[in-house]
Amino acid sequence: MIRASAERRLAALPKVGKRPDAGDRLAAALHRREEADRRHEAMVARWRHKNEGTPETHEKANALPERRRQSPLHRMERLGKISADERAAAEEIAGVAERIRRAGSIRSVSLETRVDFANSGRDQLVESLKRVRLEVAYRTWCEAIPRPRAMVLEMVLSDQSFVQLARAHGMQWRTARKRLITALRMWPEMAAAARRDVDREDVEAVYARLGAGELL
Repeated sequence: MIRASAERRLAALPKVGKRPDAGDRLAAALHRREEADRRHEAMVARWRHKNEGTPETHEKANALPERRRQSPLHRMERLGKISADERAAAEEIAGVAERIRRAGSIRSVSLETRVDFANSGRDQLVESLKRVRLEVAYRTWCEAIPRPRAMVLEMVLSDQSFVQLARAHGMQWRTARKRLITALRMWPEMAAAARRDVDREDVEAVYARLGAGELL
């Protein structure tokens, strides 16, 4: 009943020229949630046979181009040198780094200057907050990873041979591998700290002005 009602309200949304009312926004939100739930259930079913790693981890890896799926990090995972979660951390770090590279730099950690208010709402704000927090976590992570930082970054961000990268930095591969793994294991803590600390009060203030309730 809720789903049918949400779909009817969604179909009736004004196409142009009129701002949707609270009921329209609720219908659209319900429709998005139902679609997200269906996609998540299908994803869980696809990877139920896997004993290690989350469905999200396997889904992201499967979506990668073949070149990335054959990367040194994936070979390390297949050989049991790193876990699925550590490899997923590397993929998340690489994604953040690429987004920062396209933007040119981290210009500001203030959500006020980064939210697209042309499409304001809960989903847009949460996505903006997630993006800012990941960028701040990346900056903190880069400052904390073992030296030589350039070597660790190249291992995470490129598909070059790790053995060759270690040699280029005057290091044995075994030592370099330990430093890479140490860096990957640091990422969850950095990301969690950013979720706790970045602009929470500012975000709540912005969210309140949008009239969307509380940010969970």
